[in-house]
Amino acid sequence: MTIVTQTSAIQKGREKVEFQKRFNELITDPLFLELKSLKSNKTIFEIVAASHTEMWHSAFISWVLDPTSNLGLGNFPLQRFLYMVRYENNFNFMDSSLESLGLVEIEDPEIYEGMEFVTEKAAGNLRLDIIGNNKNVLRITIENKIKAKESADQTKKYNEYLEQTNSYEYDVKVYLTPNENDKPESNDFIPVTYQKLCDFVLKPILKHPSIREENKYLVNQYVNNLGKPINTQKGGVMAMPNKEICEKLYETHKEVLDEIYAVLDRKPPVKKTKTMTHYNISLTQLMDAGLLSMKDRLIITHYNTDYEASFVQENDQIKIEYKGEKYNSPSTPGAMIKGRQTNGWREWSVYDQNNERKGSLLDIRDIYLQEVVDE
Repeated sequence: MTIVTQTSAIQKGREKVEFQKRFNELITDPLFLELKSLKSNKTIFEIVAASHTEMWHSAFISWVLDPTSNLGLGNFPLQRFLYMVRYENNFNFMDSSLESLGLVEIEDPEIYEGMEFVTEKAAGNLRLDIIGNNKNVLRITIENKIKAKESADQTKKYNEYLEQTNSYEYDVKVYLTPNENDKPESNDFIPVTYQKLCDFVLKPILKHPSIREENKYLVNQYVNNLGKPINTQKGGVMAMPNKEICEKLYETHKEVLDEIYAVLDRKPPVKKTKTMTHYNISLTQLMDAGLLSMKDRLIITHYNTDYEASFVQENDQIKIEYKGEKYNSPSTPGAMIKGRQTNGWREWSVYDQNNERKGSLLDIRDIYLQEVVDE
């Protein structure tokens, strides 16, 4: 063995010993042991085989949000839920009744007076997963999706029914899903992930000084259950309740974890950063980017009737033409059809010349923001 070869072998041996030391530091880290325990121990919901059924999740969420439930925290969970829906989403609330739902209103106990929640509420031939309301101030409807996706026009049908019974100052419609890429058919439903529910509602509940120990145990078990696989074959989780622990572990043991990721040919996790959302995007910009075509059709469905508009160019600007009139904003003709103030970006669906739906104007604007502006 040459001196060079011998030196190389010694170096590799030292590197191996050093890696083993760092790996031992990882697996004996109290945070790692805590994470291992959380992942390996069954929750009470797994034990009773009620881990990931929509009806069961709906019942638990209803119990958490109901100010009169024996959770015993009054309006606090519902206030945190409304804050999450209103301020922790990229949803555009312009021209929506929720635009005026500010922090002052969210913290006002009067808007929650008389709130009652029910699950599996029959609404004609429809069935609403979770609905809570009082007399005329606040109504919250949650369509809960876990394993299945929305059936054809499901949320649109729900929205039609809810619009016919809308006498509320704040009418909140939420599409709750584990998958951030799963969007509702109706643009009136606000997509919310279980991760957001975990971070902005459930975890603050666990930190509340007035929560009773027995209820804290139940909520904590539910939070841990969100991190269990939805499907034993395909995997996937509803949320990552232990992401803070994972991030701390990665920061502390970055070198050894990066080496493990390299062996597995996987990239290390990257923290997501929030990007600013801009609402000053025009139809002309979307057309110039090739996301819209002059041959596209615009359709709004209102009370089972389709209303159609088209794009027109005037003085180098793209406008919407409806019933012979030209409009700069999609909200103006949308309000004429709906008979109330509305957000045309959410309401108008775009269909190409082959009658394939491209999404709402809001969806297309979001694509522009992600693919063009963020570049």
